[in-house]
Amino acid sequence: MKNQLYKSLFASVVITSTVVLGGCHPFVKYPYPEVMSKQVAVSTVGGLTAGAIVGSAGIGTLAGAGVGIYGHSTVHWLKQLQSDGVQVIQTGYIVTIVIPSDKIFIFNTDSILPRSYPILADVTHFIQNYGPVNITVNGYTDNVGSTTASLNLSIGQAKSVLAYLWSEGIPSSNLRAVGHGQENPIADNIDSIGSTWNRRIEIIFAYN
Repeated sequence: MKNQLYKSLFASVVITSTVVLGGCHPFVKYPYPEVMSKQVAVSTVGGLTAGAIVGSAGIGTLAGAGVGIYGHSTVHWLKQLQSDGVQVIQTGYIVTIVIPSDKIFIFNTDSILPRSYPILADVTHFIQNYGPVNITVNGYTDNVGSTTASLNLSIGQAKSVLAYLWSEGIPSSNLRAVGHGQENPIADNIDSIGSTWNRRIEIIFAYN
C-alpha cells in the first residue's frame, strides 16, 4: 500500500511536472552549454532525458496533487534542494539528484567541506521521503589530470557521499558507490565553465 502511494506520487510528477530552468542551466549533454538559450535548453532536456527538471511549476502541481502530509513534506525538501543549488531530474520512476562537486568537496579531494553538510542533510531528507529506494552514488570529474587519478578521485568522492548517507540512516544494503572519472561529460571541457559542470555527483534512486 505504501509503495503504491509512492508510485502514485511519482506518476503525478511525471504527468504534471514542467521543465523550469530558473537561475541555472540543466545538466544535459550539449556543447557550449553557457551559450544555450532557454528555448534550446528546454527542447534539449525534453529530447535527451525524456524527463523533467522539477522546477517551481512542478512544486506547485505537487502541492496540489492531494497526496497529504507525505506530498507536502516532499515539496518542502524539493524547495530546499533548489535553494541549495541542487538539481532534481525525474525520468519515469527514477530520480537523479545532481550536485556540483565544488559545492561539497574541498577542490580535487574526496574530503567533504564542513559548510556542505546542510546540503547533504537536505538530500538525505528528500531521499527518505520517497521511502524504500535503491541508491547509486555516481562520481564524475573533468578531464584534468590522468585518467587513473580522475577515476580514483571520483570513486573516493562517491564513497564519501555514500558514507554520509549511511551515517544518516540510509540502509547500507540500499547503497552503492560508483566512480566514473572523466567518462560521460555533460559539457565540453574546453574552459572552466564546462569543467565545473563535469565535476559532479549524481545520486540516482529508484524503488526496491
